[in-house]
Amino acid sequence: MLKEIEFEILARRHSDEIFRYARSLLGDAGEAEDATQEALLKLWRDLPKVRLAAARAWLYRTTRNHCIDVIRRRSGGRLSLLDEADTIEETLAADEPSPLEALSLDELRERLDGALQQVPEPQRSIFVLYEINGMRYREIAKILDLPINTVKVYLSRSRTKLRRALTEDSPCATH
Repeated sequence: MLKEIEFEILARRHSDEIFRYARSLLGDAGEAEDATQEALLKLWRDLPKVRLAAARAWLYRTTRNHCIDVIRRRSGGRLSLLDEADTIEETLAADEPSPLEALSLDELRERLDGALQQVPEPQRSIFVLYEINGMRYREIAKILDLPINTVKVYLSRSRTKLRRALTEDSPCATH
């Protein structure tokens, strides 16, 4: 009975953020839903071994590992930073974008997706966890099992690579 209650609390608390993280890595809502379910299923099985205080980090690490496995199984798989335009729309404005704005959002999403492809793991995950999910260095270090200084260095490197990729790909860039 206690296991069911603990699981229910953890699943309700973390399933949405785990889904968003998986979607940002996989670029597909259906696969992200599967990854979320796999992580929650593994949590259910391993709950007696998981410290409740570390459950969030454990879920992120489990989700990341599953997503990496999915990507490896794909042929020509790609990670997506932003897969759904409505996440941007919700952030920027409550009303519908004009066709020109929608085109700009699509172009931005494609450029970001392409730029993110040039960032290797674990830098890509660190960028997503920090910039998209708003996690702190300590949380990321715990999830990825890396020293905090390494997380900081990799985050800086990922930003540099993304900036370079976006400016090189920019139609305004001069060569």
